Amino acid sequence: MSEKELDSSVNEYEEKYKSSNYVKQLQWDMAIGLQEVDNLKPSKYLEKLLKEEIKGNLTIEEVEKELKEYYIEKEKKNEINHDELECDFVSARIVELLNKNNFNLSVDYLKYVHKFLFQDVYEFAGEFRKIDFSKHEKILNNDSVAYGDCTTLNQSLEYDISKEKDKNYKEMKGFIDSGIQRWRSLRNRKMLQSPYSTMYAFVGVGSHALQNLYPVLQYLGIPLKYICCKTPDKQALIERRFGVTATTSLDIILNDPEVKGVFVCTSPQSHYDICVRVIESGKYLFVEKPPCQTLDQLELLTAADKRQIVMTGMQKRYSPLVRELKKRLSKNEPISYTLSYHTGAYPEGNPYTDLFIHPVDLALCLFGNAELRSVQRIDRHGTTTVQALLSHGVAKGIIELSTAYSWTDPKETLHVNTPAGKYHLEQMERLCHYPHPKRIAGMPLEKLGLFTNTEQTFVGRNNFNPLLANNQLYTQGFLSEIKAFADMVEHSGENLSPLTSMLTTYQLLSLLKQRL
Repeated sequence: MSEKELDSSVNEYEEKYKSSNYVKQLQWDMAIGLQEVDNLKPSKYLEKLLKEEIKGNLTIEEVEKELKEYYIEKEKKNEINHDELECDFVSARIVELLNKNNFNLSVDYLKYVHKFLFQDVYEFAGEFRKIDFSKHEKILNNDSVAYGDCTTLNQSLEYDISKEKDKNYKEMKGFIDSGIQRWRSLRNRKMLQSPYSTMYAFVGVGSHALQNLYPVLQYLGIPLKYICCKTPDKQALIERRFGVTATTSLDIILNDPEVKGVFVCTSPQSHYDICVRVIESGKYLFVEKPPCQTLDQLELLTAADKRQIVMTGMQKRYSPLVRELKKRLSKNEPISYTLSYHTGAYPEGNPYTDLFIHPVDLALCLFGNAELRSVQRIDRHGTTTVQALLSHGVAKGIIELSTAYSWTDPKETLHVNTPAGKYHLEQMERLCHYPHPKRIAGMPLEKLGLFTNTEQTFVGRNNFNPLLANNQLYTQGFLSEIKAFADMVEHSGENLSPLTSMLTTYQLLSLLKQRL
């Protein structure tokens, strides 16, 4: 590889590295972590802004602008928390600085960094203080630390920098390794700290809850006070397993003012009655799909949820793969799609509200409201298969919903055709793109042997690395939906699946059944 090619490859990698959501998250973790050393915590407003910056919806400059406007309004109301102000601005400046490539080891540059970081906090930012001072450091249990003679500060720094420049960093591997270990330790401490303090209750201990929801609650550190079950003989097992109060009484939960949020994951047929009682109690509610069995019931629940404090467990809306695909489709209008949802037989319940609700809701989430053009149903050997043609304005779609396949190997695939190429989403585990070949004067270059079809993987699981991003509970959306609910309860977070948003889904499901 030539030097020019190498430089090009390095630049390409650096651009990809800088644009990575993962790296952006690390930068913010580092910036806020440096403030936590001084016991400074960010405001809820910055936590909201940084999420948008990580997603690419805001630039770091826009984050800083929003912060300035936010604190101007706070100052007018005499509501400024100066610790939060310092943490917010300095954290944002650190992130901005991490993306600059102009470091040099000099006294002038250190003064520049100080002014850059603290320009919104201290009038003396970037200037040497003309007084000797000591400081009670919180990280040292408030022991006083003397910071030296102010008249010799410049000379001291120049001496230290000259010694630093003489160091052979190849011999500093031990120091670097130690720094890496310390960073990992700080990161682990952060993972151990739960951002949630409100008490919650969970209704239901079925297989779905035990396998997919309770592990997420434990990972996020969401504090449970109660678990409610139907049978008394499970109570001792629950208390021993989860360290909570087990009960068969929903009233105990609803009458406890300490409990702010309730998770409901019981049999689908029981959801409606439980939802009515939780909504009447005024507590926040997370209800696994389906929230009810009919459109009429949903309309009643929606009318009762006047404060819109109910979230439905439509985890696919929260899947990082679905959110990535939706973002790309917003910039590249779809032409057509095919969606297949194949499971095993389902004699114990209603396949429409219990199973088919997921792919139908996914189609509406990605492509908007739909008109049902045609539909057919095939019943064989106790199974149901529905094939439907939907029209979403300019986009057309074919969906196949079936219980005539297998529970040991169920399949969910989505193919979306756009002017730029085809998107392929499989099992909520892998999102790929196949670009269409370029054309000259209407002639596809592939016919001239000048184009090779390539596959681009945007999001996918890597089963080699046992990390959160490679866990199916994450890719399927279970973790994101539960986190979103807890954030809604405690931090006014975003609700992507309120009851009102389920109306179009239930209307389409109801229409499918009517046509058949």
